[in-house]
Amino acid sequence: MQVFEGSVYGEITDKGTEKLIGLFANYFNDRDGVFYDLGSGEGDLAIKVATSTSIGKVIGVELHKERYLKSESKLKQTKLDNVSFVNEDFLKTDLSNATVIYYANEGIPKNTSNKLWDNIPKGCLLICGRRVRALDNIKKYALTTVIEKSYTKKRGNWYIIKQTNNINNKFN
Repeated sequence: MQVFEGSVYGEITDKGTEKLIGLFANYFNDRDGVFYDLGSGEGDLAIKVATSTSIGKVIGVELHKERYLKSESKLKQTKLDNVSFVNEDFLKTDLSNATVIYYANEGIPKNTSNKLWDNIPKGCLLICGRRVRALDNIKKYALTTVIEKSYTKKRGNWYIIKQTNNINNKFN
């Protein structure tokens, strides 16, 4: 199991979540869609996505036991039946059904991000905070859309859509 510093932790704000949902509304309003929050912490983002959108399924993956237990506790206080949390290394998680992945990778080693990239299904929207290897060679990885948005002057967020054979670009 990989172990990362417990102090590397932060939650996306409600305002940031609302911006992401608005920017990618077509993805978040897909009733057949599956949203993964990798490094879901205490579960706030997963619960907010489930209560604010019509996406079909929400899964939070958290390595740290204490944060996972806190997310489970928060979930029990809701009536949500389309949210689940798992306590495991996200590199071992089956992401084959993912349509949207949120990955706050600023505190994660770059080689871990590169390993994760290979497990992301084609056509999946990846929302992450630090560059992944695919951005270094857009043609090789056949990306349909790469956007850089910055919510602060110091930090940019990268959004990547992997290409599929039958492109149904929901980003329009």
